[in-house]
Amino acid sequence: MSGPEEIRLDVGALVPEEYTRYRELIADAFRFFVRRIRSGSSADGVPSSLADVAGRVVDVMRRSPVLHKLGQVVARDRRLSVELRAQLQELESVRGGMVAGEVRRLIEDDLGGIGRDVVFDERDATRGLLEGSVAVVVPFQWEGREGVFKVLKPGIEEKLGEELDILSELGVYLDERCDGYGLPPVDYAETFQSVRDLLSSEVRLDVEQKNLREAANCYEGWDRVRVPEVYPMCSRRVTAMERLDGCKVTEADGDRSVLARVIVEALIGRPMWSADAASLFHADPHAGNLMALHDSALGILDWSLTGRLRTADRECVVQALLGGWTLDAGRVCRAVAGLTEGSVDDSAVRAAVGDSLRRVRGGMMPGMAWLVALMDGVAGSGGVRFGTDLLMFRKSLLTLEGVLSDVSEDCWVDGVLARAGMEQLGREWPMRMTSTPFAPRFGTHVSTADLWSLMWSGPATAARYWSGRLGIDD
Repeated sequence: MSGPEEIRLDVGALVPEEYTRYRELIADAFRFFVRRIRSGSSADGVPSSLADVAGRVVDVMRRSPVLHKLGQVVARDRRLSVELRAQLQELESVRGGMVAGEVRRLIEDDLGGIGRDVVFDERDATRGLLEGSVAVVVPFQWEGREGVFKVLKPGIEEKLGEELDILSELGVYLDERCDGYGLPPVDYAETFQSVRDLLSSEVRLDVEQKNLREAANCYEGWDRVRVPEVYPMCSRRVTAMERLDGCKVTEADGDRSVLARVIVEALIGRPMWSADAASLFHADPHAGNLMALHDSALGILDWSLTGRLRTADRECVVQALLGGWTLDAGRVCRAVAGLTEGSVDDSAVRAAVGDSLRRVRGGMMPGMAWLVALMDGVAGSGGVRFGTDLLMFRKSLLTLEGVLSDVSEDCWVDGVLARAGMEQLGREWPMRMTSTPFAPRFGTHVSTADLWSLMWSGPATAARYWSGRLGIDD
């Protein structure tokens, strides 16, 4: 790539002020990645008509499955400029260059024929189809039902594999240069390897089919949430499923505050307050995957990227939040340590927890946004390393934060989660009467002893508050 091209594609100017200290690292990482992508995906093919930096960067993202996914994640992050967000949101559902006739041939070749009961609309034969980062979608009818085929793009496995290898190289590159950025060591190589392993599932449609069936079971009986039914005509490269009728949640009519509450309950509350040993969560909830259906339900699409929250993780999350509410630094530190993998730098964790509790004393409510900021602070200090599923859950929360802001400004995420938690607690009381006080075997992931201690924590919390305000060590 030439020198002038690199200048036009310098993403440093697009980085929010909040992340100024990471600006050089982000710009270097983008250049490293783009340089190594094969011709046809790189900046060499960006139209010269896209004169602004944001437009050229987004066009590069559109040509790369890994960067396309990154663009979808941050497309509604309000720390980015309005202009950049608008261009990134085009990545949520792209009208691509593949036409229905071409995709039908791919389907028939892969499935060995599709039978006469599958009917395509001939009017779509030459129409450009909706494309995601790795697949394209074509509608059909089958036995009187509306469906869609999701089909992997030709050559996408090789292309994604190449880019995931580059991602691994990028982790090593950033680790080697970390001191030069003036940043603490974070073990980028290990983190990017975790992301690499997860993104590789994007091209395993057979895995997504399994996830779709499991998700449908998770939401069974909840008429406000729909997951597409999987139809029989499937393979590793093709998924046939129910077609949901609606629009992106950010374009919905009617009372969007109700829709926002359903999104929080379904995508955060349901996995958080589950009693399952490992609850399934959707790890890619950008606006293109969330539909406001015409029957007022929420449709959740694309289950290729998922994660699982273990019971132990959810218990630690609750303990961290309780520690935040009671200003108990020791409790928060123990909870953070329980969420990590590998060794823990106790001094770095204590410093990050101290910062987070100062924010609580300053008026910040200890909810999910507070917890995410705490995790970011601990991880950014190089003091701990979180597991793959927790990293994906943090990514999911980041994506949902922006989506919810665009759906309804009136949605209070922590309030919705607290209400769902209290409803779960109400269902647990009969079982708690016959359980030991220290048993947290419930969907709320808190023991009866914890609840009693919380009720009597007022004096100790007040003492911690004033000692912190007066600069006295806890």
